[in-house]
Amino acid sequence: MVTRGWLLQTVTSKLNLSWGIAILSSLFSILHLGNQGVTALSLISIILVGVLMALYMLKTDNIWGVASLHGAWNFTQGNLVGVAVSGQNAGDSLLRFPTKSGVPDWLSGGALWSRR
Repeated sequence: MVTRGWLLQTVTSKLNLSWGIAILSSLFSILHLGNQGVTALSLISIILVGVLMALYMLKTDNIWGVASLHGAWNFTQGNLVGVAVSGQNAGDSLLRFPTKSGVPDWLSGGALWSRR
């Protein structure tokens, strides 16, 4: 909500739309630097998700929709699919996907999104 509410409107009005989205999507990624298992690949993925969320926010003008999408993603990832959410253990879940050692991070998402 930090990078999608007032800040998105303010930055995009001061700069242009593309620069505002790029800067705030990068900030969204930086806010995830403290997560366990973060890699350059995961940061790039988070930037891309930030771009999509910014576009959704600008199209719908609904911060709660963005927050709901983020929450639904985390819930699905941890509770239904059984993979780590931002590097945190998944715990019990509806589904379990076995992990294989030797699978490249670019394919599995690395430690940030793999089950522990």
